Amino acid sequence: MMMMTDYVFPTLGEAAQALLNSTGLLAQKNNPSEILKDEKAKKTFQTKLRRLANEEGDVEKSFQDVAVYLLGLVTEATRDIRVANAFMASVEDLYHSFRNAKREWATYLDKENTVRWLFECGLADVVVKSAQKYSLMYGLAVSELSSPVAPNWWLPEFAEDKVVWPLEKVWCWIYETADTSQSRFHNPNGEPGRAQQNLENVERWFNRNRLPQWGELVTNLESSLALLAACPDPKYKRTLTESEVKSFRVHLFFARMATDVLKAIDKAFGREFIRQLCRDMKAQNRRLAQMHAQWKAEIELELTCIGPLAGREYYAFWKEAVHGRWAWFNHLMTPGLRAFQELLSRKEGEPLSLAELKQARGMLPSHILAALMRMLRHKLADKDKAFAEFFLEGVKLRKLPDLSVDRIEAYKKRIDAAGQSGTLSWLVEWMYATYFYRRNEHRAAYPHYRKAFDLAKHSIGEDTYLLINQYAESCAKNDKRNEFSQVIRWANHNGVKIRWYRGEDDHDKAIELAYTFLKMASYPVV
Repeated sequence: MMMMTDYVFPTLGEAAQALLNSTGLLAQKNNPSEILKDEKAKKTFQTKLRRLANEEGDVEKSFQDVAVYLLGLVTEATRDIRVANAFMASVEDLYHSFRNAKREWATYLDKENTVRWLFECGLADVVVKSAQKYSLMYGLAVSELSSPVAPNWWLPEFAEDKVVWPLEKVWCWIYETADTSQSRFHNPNGEPGRAQQNLENVERWFNRNRLPQWGELVTNLESSLALLAACPDPKYKRTLTESEVKSFRVHLFFARMATDVLKAIDKAFGREFIRQLCRDMKAQNRRLAQMHAQWKAEIELELTCIGPLAGREYYAFWKEAVHGRWAWFNHLMTPGLRAFQELLSRKEGEPLSLAELKQARGMLPSHILAALMRMLRHKLADKDKAFAEFFLEGVKLRKLPDLSVDRIEAYKKRIDAAGQSGTLSWLVEWMYATYFYRRNEHRAAYPHYRKAFDLAKHSIGEDTYLLINQYAESCAKNDKRNEFSQVIRWANHNGVKIRWYRGEDDHDKAIELAYTFLKMASYPVV
């Protein structure tokens, strides 16, 4: 039988670790990074990353430390601070979206299928929106950087017998930009040695499904460009501009990361899933591109009225203009989202009719409506309905004023017999904790609160607030000061508020104040 801990969202630290691994920046071989210039520096960083993934110590500080490292590493890789800032803004959007999903949604799925649901019903849309939003906001869309003509260069193309992954698509764009073939780009003189090795490496990356680390990739690019520029034969000699070379680096970086993530999705969830995911992302990319193209034209017109701006002023204007439009857009969406929610409430789970879909199109922009409709595609299977029924029964039982040990044990037997103990054992522990709390038996309640929290902290969505607050109170009443501090830090990191805690961070005085009040507090209804 699976343990409850398998029915969870990944931790924020695990998500951060997966993102960093996808960049290919951590491999030491051929890595030109000054930040990770020796094995000791790399191990220090990996220790921070591991502690974050395992939620050890001060998780919020660990997360901020890792974010600083990541900004530096991406700046080194792309050699463009605006690209790195746009990337980190996108990462921050993903972070908040993921954290909100954990805080608001409960999961009855194992970790792998919870991740599948996250991609299908939220994260993929955030990736598309953030990539476009911050590309425009940080001026990348109006900078000297050139891009592949194909708008979906960062997504794979599927044929019956082959998949063209983003990394291969970007290499082909580089060859086209240089107006040469693959073989002449990497080995312009047609000689054995390093040049031939470069060519064979790229062919191996394409044909043998091997993904290079960033150090290998950029070393190959720089070596090949040097050979092209030094080639004595004018037929094959090529000299690329500085902006072209920077564009190559930037696009190879993001193409490598996209390829890594998408191949992992393909391996975990299958070809049909990733085909549909990419179709959805392409459609969202097209819808958002239309809106951003209109905004871009409006901002360019404003610039002609203001007069020429240079350097920082120019990019600051773009950032403020795009930010202002997105803020206004989000404000305008509130009534439409409310009306759509009211429409769904009236339907009581029934599918929308054609007339109602047309009505919904008048409420919301197409990209938002498409994301919401995708979430509505998910129907509960019979086994999932059984979980929902037992869950609702357990929630109701825990709140009964005459909750008893006999009732708890009877409920536990029923969920065990139905095969739901893996998903609902946390609720049984919470019932026991509630029972003892009401009897003022705080020492007896504490181990049940602790176990309930350990089992449920990454899986129960909105109920996390009440459970973690009761657990924190139990820690205070049982003189578990260090454990109380860890609960506060975990709550901060995951965006959950704690009663009486008034600190913006984990300041000792704020923690001590909350500890003192919760030690004395008594809540009659829990």
